[in-house]
Amino acid sequence: MDPEVILAVIYDAVTTSMSSDPPQHRPYVMKEKPKVQTPLSPAQAIADAWNKETPENQERWRQANDLLRKQFSTPRRARDSKM
Repeated sequence: MDPEVILAVIYDAVTTSMSSDPPQHRPYVMKEKPKVQTPLSPAQAIADAWNKETPENQERWRQANDLLRKQFSTPRRARDSKM
């Protein structure tokens, strides 16, 4: 097939499918208004994610949190002073 014929067929298909006139055989019917979700607050997003965790993973997170709390709440050892 000639390349010009192929381009003409493609052009016709694209221009007719992109027509601004709606198809006459299917009238537009709006069903329901789309529901707009309100954005979650950061606290609610964290709570939802926490509730999706398995009990085993929740326990692992608790243990990791306890370990970090101990690590950062205990005082540092006294360093050797240069005096």
